[in-house]
Amino acid sequence: MRHLGLVALAAMFFIIALIFRDMGQTVIVFLLIPFSLVGVVGGHWLMDAPLSLFSFLGVIALIGVLVNDALVLVSAYNDLLRTGHGQMEALYEAGISRFRPVSLTSLTTFAGLAPIMFEKSLQAQPMAISVSHGLLVTTLVNLVLLPALLVILNRLRLLSSYLRFGYTPVKELAELARKEMEAEREMQNRLINN
Repeated sequence: MRHLGLVALAAMFFIIALIFRDMGQTVIVFLLIPFSLVGVVGGHWLMDAPLSLFSFLGVIALIGVLVNDALVLVSAYNDLLRTGHGQMEALYEAGISRFRPVSLTSLTTFAGLAPIMFEKSLQAQPMAISVSHGLLVTTLVNLVLLPALLVILNRLRLLSSYLRFGYTPVKELAELARKEMEAEREMQNRLINN
């Protein structure tokens, strides 16, 4: 399971890197994974249940949900940047537009898993605890920490640009999605002028 888990994480990393075409954003999404473990361990502690193999199977499902929610938020952020929104405005709009679906999905999943959590089955209960409690923490992490990490990544890119070239570009131009939009616009202008 350890080897296959690493292969699965590597495959997820590769797929997300292809989707974002941005290694920084991909790394940020994967930095969120340890935070979900706080919910898993806390949930087992609250429910007075031991961690087991089934708990770790629940963690695998939880990582999938975490990455999916983060993928949706970051994709919305990148799409807003491509349409010309400012960096902070795009982040705010992406957070607002994804808040309701992410929080409602998490709450309904938690409610749906509640009967299984209170079941005394040693197979079902640990998995349900891992997913449900981890999902509550993951929701907060996705809606609060992920935008903060995206801002930090942007500021690090601005600092890198300043150190390399001696000037700081506009915040939006430090993002790959905005650079793609600017390159596409420039290409269209060249086609029109020719």
